[in-house]
Amino acid sequence: MIGTTRIYEAQKASIAIEYACEDLGVSEGDLPVEKIVKRGGRAIFSRKLVEVTVRIESKLERMIIDFIERTLSYMNCSARAEVSDRANNQIWIQIKADHPAILIGKKGKTLDALQHLASVFSKRHTEEGLSVILDVRQYRHHQARHIEHMTRRIAKKVRSSGASHLLEPMNSYDRYIVHGTVRPLRGVTSQSEGKGVNRRVRILINER
Repeated sequence: MIGTTRIYEAQKASIAIEYACEDLGVSEGDLPVEKIVKRGGRAIFSRKLVEVTVRIESKLERMIIDFIERTLSYMNCSARAEVSDRANNQIWIQIKADHPAILIGKKGKTLDALQHLASVFSKRHTEEGLSVILDVRQYRHHQARHIEHMTRRIAKKVRSSGASHLLEPMNSYDRYIVHGTVRPLRGVTSQSEGKGVNRRVRILINER
């Protein structure tokens, strides 16, 4: 379901890349190189080699990327998507667009909507489904830092006042960040409420 990586070795990076292109049937410009590492060469008779690690997308990942790029083309948005990271049943996809601000939208709503569509598409094409996280120009990274700061501030108020606080509706990834931020804090806990796009997190006193 989730893609993997493949390593190609040669005495020069250019030759290893050529091997990879021939094996995968793609041009050098389309080759998803993850990293290039030099090996050997320290011992007298050791041969210097260069390892080129290439990302190999699964069929489902390729389908999700095609879906995202086609959807954006219908929006008259020139963009290219690629898998940037994988973990368990979760993939991060970076979108490179000419106008990233339009794609992100107000408070990330446009990006959230596209991410939701990609996740629904994924679940419709496999039993387990992949959790899809879309990002544009590190927006999710900066948003995560903002959510962590906001969560700590609200948790402090909840702890001092004793009154719970219900956050605004969030996508599953943002709720995950809130729960992860609250978990190590003393005296407070968090729980999700609601359904679908209206699902949100409540921060409250931990009575235990």
